[in-house]
Amino acid sequence: MARNYSQVGGPLAAGSATAKPSRKPWWIGGGALAVIVLLVIIVAASCGGGGDSGGSVDGEKNSATQGIGSAHGPQSITNGIPSGYTRDKPGAVTAAVNFIQALTQADQGRVSGEKLQEQAVGTNPTQALIDVLDQASGRGKTENVYNTIPVLTTVTSFDPARAVVSVWQLDTGQSKIGTEGKVGVQTIWSTTTVTLSWSGTDWKAVDWQFAPGPNPADTTFPEAESPLSQTATGGYYSFYVD
Repeated sequence: MARNYSQVGGPLAAGSATAKPSRKPWWIGGGALAVIVLLVIIVAASCGGGGDSGGSVDGEKNSATQGIGSAHGPQSITNGIPSGYTRDKPGAVTAAVNFIQALTQADQGRVSGEKLQEQAVGTNPTQALIDVLDQASGRGKTENVYNTIPVLTTVTSFDPARAVVSVWQLDTGQSKIGTEGKVGVQTIWSTTTVTLSWSGTDWKAVDWQFAPGPNPADTTFPEAESPLSQTATGGYYSFYVD
């Protein structure tokens, strides 16, 4: 299980310097030792103990909840699906990007499409979102690899209850060809727009729109109605989830 390093450099670290021997009464030293032991127990419990809850096989690993704690989310990963985002534009953007990437993995059977719908979809989703989730459900794990990499993200609409996020992305795939060990690689540019609603304590997807392109050669001067003509959000959205 991932360790929680949020206390590094905090009060515990600040008080960790080794004290010089003193002639204080023995009961004061004993009381201090008891406090230290108690603190060690509390910190150990907050770090999740000594076992590796990730498991040794894919099924066990994906069923565990692993903590992350990045700036705007996600805060955790359950069943291979990230969740826990801040209620602001960066949090909504991160939630949209991670939802798109999780759906890409569900298409390959690497995470469960049913679990994705259960954990990351809000109430009253559109039929378009339901359809794409149905297509990604019940998939067997494939040896081919297909990843989605966000290139530019724009927030076309936002309020604390609802956000519309457009992601211009590069989809890259690698697949085996024939029986001689050869592989083929393909790259596809596309744009996915995800609408999210704030549900309880997190952003949840409620709508999905997909369009191929535009290719880089066509984006130097995007049209006024294109999401790419709006101010993009800067940020770092890459982390590895297997």
